[in-house]
Amino acid sequence: MFSLSIGVFCLASHGVISTPDTYFLFFPGPLIFFLLGHFICKSQWKFLGVALFLLMLNQSHLLYTDLSATGYNREIYLSLYSGVFLLLTLRNMKPRLIDNWLGAISYGCFLAHMLLQVIFTYYWKGNSVIMYNFWLIFLSICCGSLSYLLIEMPTIRYRRLIRNRNSLEAIEEKSALSPVRI
Repeated sequence: MFSLSIGVFCLASHGVISTPDTYFLFFPGPLIFFLLGHFICKSQWKFLGVALFLLMLNQSHLLYTDLSATGYNREIYLSLYSGVFLLLTLRNMKPRLIDNWLGAISYGCFLAHMLLQVIFTYYWKGNSVIMYNFWLIFLSICCGSLSYLLIEMPTIRYRRLIRNRNSLEAIEEKSALSPVRI
């Protein structure tokens, strides 16, 4: 899976695989980010080293062939290296409330950011990239928070209610079947 994801990522960054046409739009980037985060979290330094070496090799080829401006290659590599640096730096710190909250809303932010990016690309009239990114990140966090509060939290509570009800029924059945000593 690791080799396949690196291969797909490199092919997509070179434009060999047209991500929107082949439905790989969400596949190459997030999977590489997930794998790098997994290697750091599990202290799999050999895999992390191999992955980073292959990605740097791919990036140097992109720079050599002037393909670094293709798509979002510069942004992807900047965020990739920034993310690896932050994960390596922050992995030994104690989790805090903000960490738990950002972890809880991360899936909603991930789902919302692409839709917001499409909307912003269509309607954004400003020239400032900084303001564009600020509003994109801010609204992604807002959408992720709403998603967590309105969808994920009630679903988690409902799942726990069902689990507790099932375990309570199992205990009652077990106690009803066991002989009572007098």
